[in-house]
Amino acid sequence: MPTYSESVLGPAGRRCHPTRQEASWLVARLTHGETRLDEEEERRKRRREKNKVAAARCRNKKKERTEFLQRESERLELMNAELKTQIEELKQERQQLILMLNRHRPTCIVRTDSVKTPESEGNPLLEQLEKK
Repeated sequence: MPTYSESVLGPAGRRCHPTRQEASWLVARLTHGETRLDEEEERRKRRREKNKVAAARCRNKKKERTEFLQRESERLELMNAELKTQIEELKQERQQLILMLNRHRPTCIVRTDSVKTPESEGNPLLEQLEKK
């Protein structure tokens, strides 16, 4: 395609003004070029807008996820503290029951050979020694 200066000056560079046909061709070419530029610019704008919306949606989703995880973390920490308290209470109750059992043992009329004590219950070595 000839450049603007080639179409105005001609191939030999002699004319100063384009012919009517050349002027019409130049206007059409410039208009078509501007239209293409406008279309490309419009596509870029639409793409930027879609990207902006997608980025905002992504940020919101990330923020919601972070807030959910924060709430879940706080809930689990509270539950953990409650369970630790419950463990301590159960340990104290176990100790009290062991003390009660030890106080009762000297006066108990049930044979103590058949009853397992809390101390020997979980210890297989003590059970083996008792069998021998």
